[in-house]
Amino acid sequence: MDLLHYVGRNDFQIKLRGQRIELGEIEVVIMRFSSEITNCVVVKYDHNNLEHLVAYVQTKIHFNVNILRDQCTNQLPLYMVPSLFILIDQFPLNPNGKIDRKALPLPDFSLLSLNVTDIVEHPHTKIQQQVSSIWCQVLHLESIPSINMNFFKLGGNSLLLIKLHHAYQMHFNQSITISDLFRHATIIDHAQFLEDHQITIERQWESFHITQGPASFAQTRLFLDERVRFGVASDSVATYHIPLVYEITHNSVSLERLQRAVAAIVEKHKVLRTRLIFDEKAGELQQEVMDAISVEIILTRVESERDVQKILYDEETNSRLFDLSEGKVFRCHAIRRSTNIDDDVLFPCDILVFNFHHAAFDGASIDIFFHDLQQAYSTDRPLSSCALDYIDYSIHEKDINMDEAKTFWKHHLNDFSNQHLTIPYDHSPTDKNILSGRGTTITIQLSAELVDHMLILIQEHEATLSQLGLTTFYTFLFKLTQQTDLCVLTVSANRTRADLENIIGVFVNTIPLRLIIEPHSTFISLMQSVKDLALTTLPYSNLPFQDIASTTNISMLQTLFDVETIQNDEIALDSQILLHPFTSSITDPYSVAKFDLSCSFHYNTQTRSIIVAMNGASDLFETSTIELLIHRFECLLDQLVIKSSSTPVCEFSLLLPHERELVDQFNSGDELLFPLNILPIHEQFACRAVEHPQKVVLVLDDQSLTYAELLQTSQLVADHLMNEYEVQPGDIVGEQLLGKIVKDFFNYLSESCSVINIYAPAECTISALCYKIGGKEHEIPDNVPIGRCLPGRKIRLLDKYRQQVIPDGRSTGEIYLGGIGIFTGYFNNPEENARVLVRLSDNDGHFYRTGDLGRITTEGQLLFAGRIDFQVKLRGQRIELGEIEVVIMRFSSEITNCVVVKYDHNNLEHLVAYVQTKIHFNVNILRDQCTNQLPLYMVPSLFILIDQFPLNPNGKIDRKALPLPDFSLLSLNVTDIVEHPHTKIQQQVSSIWCQVLHLESIPSINMNFFKLGGNSLLLIKLHHAYQMHFNQSITISDLFRHATIIDHAQFLEDHQITIERQWESFHITQGQFCFSMKSSLVI
Repeated sequence: MDLLHYVGRNDFQIKLRGQRIELGEIEVVIMRFSSEITNCVVVKYDHNNLEHLVAYVQTKIHFNVNILRDQCTNQLPLYMVPSLFILIDQFPLNPNGKIDRKALPLPDFSLLSLNVTDIVEHPHTKIQQQVSSIWCQVLHLESIPSINMNFFKLGGNSLLLIKLHHAYQMHFNQSITISDLFRHATIIDHAQFLEDHQITIERQWESFHITQGPASFAQTRLFLDERVRFGVASDSVATYHIPLVYEITHNSVSLERLQRAVAAIVEKHKVLRTRLIFDEKAGELQQEVMDAISVEIILTRVESERDVQKILYDEETNSRLFDLSEGKVFRCHAIRRSTNIDDDVLFPCDILVFNFHHAAFDGASIDIFFHDLQQAYSTDRPLSSCALDYIDYSIHEKDINMDEAKTFWKHHLNDFSNQHLTIPYDHSPTDKNILSGRGTTITIQLSAELVDHMLILIQEHEATLSQLGLTTFYTFLFKLTQQTDLCVLTVSANRTRADLENIIGVFVNTIPLRLIIEPHSTFISLMQSVKDLALTTLPYSNLPFQDIASTTNISMLQTLFDVETIQNDEIALDSQILLHPFTSSITDPYSVAKFDLSCSFHYNTQTRSIIVAMNGASDLFETSTIELLIHRFECLLDQLVIKSSSTPVCEFSLLLPHERELVDQFNSGDELLFPLNILPIHEQFACRAVEHPQKVVLVLDDQSLTYAELLQTSQLVADHLMNEYEVQPGDIVGEQLLGKIVKDFFNYLSESCSVINIYAPAECTISALCYKIGGKEHEIPDNVPIGRCLPGRKIRLLDKYRQQVIPDGRSTGEIYLGGIGIFTGYFNNPEENARVLVRLSDNDGHFYRTGDLGRITTEGQLLFAGRIDFQVKLRGQRIELGEIEVVIMRFSSEITNCVVVKYDHNNLEHLVAYVQTKIHFNVNILRDQCTNQLPLYMVPSLFILIDQFPLNPNGKIDRKALPLPDFSLLSLNVTDIVEHPHTKIQQQVSSIWCQVLHLESIPSINMNFFKLGGNSLLLIKLHHAYQMHFNQSITISDLFRHATIIDHAQFLEDHQITIERQWESFHITQGQFCFSMKSSLVI
């Protein structure tokens, strides 16, 4: 079909330096740059006998025009890229309302000489030439356009900056701090640093030529973490396997040759044949290099993709595949999907799995491994040995003075208390955070438009993708939890020396980055804070995480963010054979989880694509929750990057489209079904009683009341409340309707009756919401909903920044009521009126701040969640006291009421639970229930039983009259009651504790091992001591969960699991055949 395309006006087509140009094409490219650009005009000027294009850009925000110039350079021929870009708030218009081009400001052509990125400057000193050459090697570029260009603008990132740092160390024998390289990231800057900072680096580390020595800090951390935090429960899985899965895409692979290549790598990198053993005498983890370990390639034929998935799942999760005590830390598995019958050859579509234990391998080791694999396979020769082995690093790192780093981290994390983020757990983190290791991973690929905006944003602000992603994750956690003091774990490669660049091993360190968010700051401002934070912490990122955690309050942190940059995802074994990463489903409900919640970016530089992965522990999250979280994250990322402008971060939303619809439906009562002059309910009733005084209004069995009789009765009740209890107009005398009360109602009602729960604050003057409860055969929740809006009412459930909370049944906000019936204010109290009567928008009129808290369920029903006055902040955590009270009320039907109060005692904050009950019970059992159902920080310190709560004249609980708690009881807590060993096995266990902890005696068999100075390493030592002394085996995770002498003694009595005694040598030279030799002779 012939189509006619409009390409602009003839008068806007010009000739520039011999080229015919459509100015409209340039304007289209500029308009695409940002949604904040509302108009654009490109004009041709002559200056000093040269022709120039000048772009006038209408925008309300200021941005770096060099980034806009870069976009034009990428999408237009060079002769079409404007020489100048002029930003204007509002274009001048002529009387016809069109742009008045003659009134546009004249360009300042002197700016051309000041535009540093337009000045192509080549290296003009020897050191600049050397630096430029190193940049080309690190960035894989043939040349650098100009020595003024920014490293990150050319495709650099944090990992490549570390590689650049190593190259400077090797080439110039000088050391510049990585943070300096980051802050000043041009060739001119780096060359100047190398000239000015004549700092000779420490001498190169040398090999000790040893085969046995202490394990590294990283090995120790992983070894303990795997055994203690994840335990060895029946449902636990391996968490520290690193399977690299590749599909053969071109040519064939010889398994024999591959076997020799793998053997060459194991020979070169001794860490791949190093075992880890716990030295009882030294009390530390040791490593020992084995002389030789054979890594056989396992070959498995599969019939279906399901078989492939089973194998891959087993490679990731089967803890029996590796044995650290025997040095089995690397394996290779070939999966044959092709129909080929040659056992020695793998063909395209077959799969190779190179699997490593994390104790011998990390992310930076991947490139080293494949580099050596390619060399060993293509040449079929042994590899040259390493100048420095991993075991040498393990000794050298212990000589590094880390006192300054320890001081820094202690100061950085001082007073931090938000270890437990109030993220939407499906199952509360309890039981000392011991997990099975099972997890769910959901991934999404970001749109090309969003990725482009992200890359432009980081170029414009000279940031890294890691910093942009981390800023987004901080904002996400802030919006999700409303907490501003946040600490997120990140990963540091920790290869700070050039000596370590080509060594396989585990160097990686986990570091906690703490950021206090200013809710009203912009995203760009927040990203600058994250940049500063990254630069500040970088010099101290080598302090082992276990050392950071031992002196600060972050041991329970379990939220991590990471970025992986993929330069080239294809692997060439030689010039003919290609391997490509094998990927499966975007949703992996059977993966592992090292942390409660982690978020990662996977950036492919070749395809300019970003995949975001959200991983959550299955012990804590359902798959549906992880799916919701990653979609919220994507929604927020889109807002922050594309629509950020000057909006404060507190005003961004995590609501998904279907939730916005739910909130709109929640307010569907906006259209009135009756006149606006409606009267409050009590006045309506009085009017009806005047009109029909003798009509029957209530019938119960044989009894009935008329309107007049009911009016008189209600007036008598009102008089009684005012006279006896001093109730005043405006006082609230209704209470929250609980499920067990409704169940009692139904015992006295007929089958056809319903109960309606009505929410109607006095300031609303008429009912605002209602919820109809079906008959007694229906399930009645403990917290009965207060329902949805009645016609003519409006409701908003807002956070403290007056933003709509997520309607997920978990997020809590304050209830704001609007629409008809809202009162006009308290008499003669303008200050209080200004506080509670607010305008949320220009169109919705006034809203009343009720002070009540609520949650909107996924079905669109509102739940009452207590009063905002009873929401407290405890040790940095925001707590709804009502949630604790609900758990306590469920404990027993004998508990008729409960109040939780916050107290300060000796500069420590405590929660005290007052429980109204006529019976006496063991409060330790109640404490255990709270511990099982609530986060630890929400478990009350004291429980006080009371027969009857004191009441004020209004009939409400008089909190001021509650008895003061006796905080001396805290020292008599069951775990601190002085109790000495009274059985033989308790005495033996106590004696072993003294040896391990280097104590003369244990104060009490109820005291916790860790409270006495124990740690994970000493727990391992204790475990070994039990094995040697009692000839029995208890799992380390059990010892960790139940860490008192009473517990351990009980375990040793109950778990009579005799371990095999060690075999000893008979020191003989002659003996009987073994069974296998006898069977061979029979055959």
